[in-house]
Amino acid sequence: MIEEEDFEEDFNVQTDFEWNNHGVCKNEKLCTFKCIKKFTAQVKWAKNMNNRWVYGLTFHGQNQGWSEPVLNHAYGYDTEDEAYYASVNRLVYLIGNNNDHCKYNGILRMLCDELPNETTNQLTLF
Repeated sequence: MIEEEDFEEDFNVQTDFEWNNHGVCKNEKLCTFKCIKKFTAQVKWAKNMNNRWVYGLTFHGQNQGWSEPVLNHAYGYDTEDEAYYASVNRLVYLIGNNNDHCKYNGILRMLCDELPNETTNQLTLF
């Protein structure tokens, strides 16, 4: 007979990611996309304290740039892949709707190539 030991569950999620006082991740995962014209897009992601995957973005274009940090209090996604692809989708949306988007076709193609192909399964009846 196996004896059950008394134990206390730890409900705090421990992660390898560190967060500053403002809830911004200090050591997130990072993927950088750089095209030949030296435009750079970055995707950053980490698992927050609620055990959800959250992301941030950075873009450096011609005479412009912006960044969104990886925030601990963001709602997030169930899996790392979902957060990654959501961040790439957001970059495609933001860069593609930029008033100078024609300059960024190269980096947009790189980002679109990163996204999984959505194939639909069609059922046939015989």
